[in-house]
Parts: sequence; C-alpha cells; structure tokens
Amino acid sequence: MNIAVLLYDQLSSIRPLPFSLSDLLLVVYFHDIEKPWKYELREDGQLYYKPSMQTKEGHQQFRMAKLKSYGIVFTPEQENGMKYAEGELNDYSNRHRVMGPLACAAHMCDVCSARLWFNHPMENNDPWPGAKRIRD
Repeated sequence: MNIAVLLYDQLSSIRPLPFSLSDLLLVVYFHDIEKPWKYELREDGQLYYKPSMQTKEGHQQFRMAKLKSYGIVFTPEQENGMKYAEGELNDYSNRHRVMGPLACAAHMCDVCSARLWFNHPMENNDPWPGAKRIRD
C-alpha cells in the first residue's frame, strides 16, 4: 500500500489519473484476500494448496465470493482492478484492452512488491522512512 501511495502521487503529478487513491488502495488491499483460505495444513504439518485454489481463476472466484459475503460491492472499474491486479493472464488480447487504468496501477504495485522489494522492509536500517518489520 505504501508503493500505491508513492506511485499514485508520482503519476498523478504528471497527468491526472482517472481513479482515486482510495480506489487504488482498496484494490491493492483486497486483491490477495484469498491467501488465508488458499492453503490447508496436513497432518504431517505441510501446507498444500486447496484444489479449488490452484488457478488464478479459482483465486478470483473465491475472492469475489468472499468479499460479496462481507457485503463489499465494487464499481465496474474496481472489479476490473481486482480481476487484473496480477496481470491479464488468459484474457490478454492485442485487439482490445481488458486491463483498465486502475488495474494497471494495482498491477504495477503488485509487481514492484513481489519482484523488486520482495525482501523489504529490511531487518535493520531500512532507508524507507518508518519502514520496519513487526515481530510477535
């Protein structure tokens, strides 16, 4: 979410964005909500993927059903952001755009978090102001 704030501020200072920071934070916050339900602990202590969660489509179906059960309703743009925050996958087409602007920004945040700063915050002396690891 910190990346979303930084990215939103930088991009919107160059050209107005067609979505709000709140929309971006909403999508970034909820786009992986299935993770606590995605795994099951076996008797041998190993985690394994539940069969229904082994595809991105399965993740998306579970995610939207779970959020609906909590009474969370998305605008079409927010729903597109949720669907494509991890890329266009099998929906990619060079004939029409499926990922909307909000989804694009959420995807940029997701990729940055997962591939650029995957091991941050650093254990000690992280240069990002206020960044720290929380210990139990």
